[in-house]
Amino acid sequence: MAPAVFDHRFGLPLEIAPLKDPYGPDNDPELPVEVLFQGQPVDGIKVFAIRQGISRPPSPVTTRDGKAVVLLDGPGKWLIKAVHMVEYPRAGAEWVSYWASLTLER
Repeated sequence: MAPAVFDHRFGLPLEIAPLKDPYGPDNDPELPVEVLFQGQPVDGIKVFAIRQGISRPPSPVTTRDGKAVVLLDGPGKWLIKAVHMVEYPRAGAEWVSYWASLTLER
């Protein structure tokens, strides 16, 4: 059996990883994801799921275990994104922002 590709972690500073195959046979509109910062689940991150050309309702926020469920409720091109801000007092900056995205088409 071939390994699943969708659940590969790339080791990026901020990463959104689907917890099930977004192209699976059930075509379930609910996609569970995990948001990782430095390889660890991160709490309290808004996860946006935006379909091209469609405005969206409020976004879910990750739980303590870094998980959220996004709603992919129609066909089209999807952008799933998150931003994590970290205090960064060096070099005259107060914050550093990390951005992550996952794109797919259904």
